[in-house]
Amino acid sequence: MKKINLLIFKKRFYLFFLLFFTVFFMNLFLWNETTQLIREIPRLIVLKNNVSDEIYEIGYVPISYDDGLIKDYSPEEKKAIYHLLLDSFYYTDKNTKLYLGKEKYLNANKKDQENSLTRISEFQLENKFNAKTLDHLFFADILVFDLNRDELEEIQEKAHNLNFPIVFYSLRQSFQIEWDYYFGNFIFGLISSVFFMSFSLFIIYLIITSSLKIFQQEIRMLRIMGLSKKRIERNFNFLLLFPIILIFPLFLMFVQVVGLQPIMIDLTYLLIINTFLVIFSHLLINKKVRMKINAES
Repeated sequence: MKKINLLIFKKRFYLFFLLFFTVFFMNLFLWNETTQLIREIPRLIVLKNNVSDEIYEIGYVPISYDDGLIKDYSPEEKKAIYHLLLDSFYYTDKNTKLYLGKEKYLNANKKDQENSLTRISEFQLENKFNAKTLDHLFFADILVFDLNRDELEEIQEKAHNLNFPIVFYSLRQSFQIEWDYYFGNFIFGLISSVFFMSFSLFIIYLIITSSLKIFQQEIRMLRIMGLSKKRIERNFNFLLLFPIILIFPLFLMFVQVVGLQPIMIDLTYLLIINTFLVIFSHLLINKKVRMKINAES
């Protein structure tokens, strides 16, 4: 049987390599999208607990050149944007509406949330616009209070006219956007993983079917010499399941090499899908071998 195994590998080496890569990508797509969702669940829970249609955060993505460098605003442009923010959030009939401390606010207890915020003074805002480059992290930490959607959309439109691309999201919208992103990626990863698993089973089907056909004389001779049906089944199982079993630890090594440490739940769902693939492959191999041997008996 060892000689037959070697000949099978030589004649179908391209299918074995294809099997190796399909199992690898089955693990990669599932892990890459699922681990992101799992690692973001604590933050998603925090956002879910703070959903609100009255509190807004600012989305600001700096304008950049084609080479990725952030485009600087001229002093005149910065001055115009600064005065727009003053007129919109300070020179009104209410108090300042811009606060720093978004992450502290989201993670604080309900009774401590107000104390976690810091009002942004005009002087502090002016300093940010006197800097050479606008700090996008500063805007990402801002929460906006006491303005409705219509007022914010008007400010947003004026800002866009000044080439300052800010967007206001309610905390409810922020939660929904992030949930849709990570859950959508998870569904994509799951579907892709199932596709690669199905393709892996198809490759195993091609290998076992062609091998039984090509080496039917040799297998018949082994049966005449007293080799049992179970020995033949075990041999083909070892030949075709070994690449599947081998790729699992190799994939975990790859994950660590690229600088990411898999967490325990990653190992759990990866082990589950690889176990399913091994079981389905085992059943497929045994079925094809038994059918072939029984047909020749």
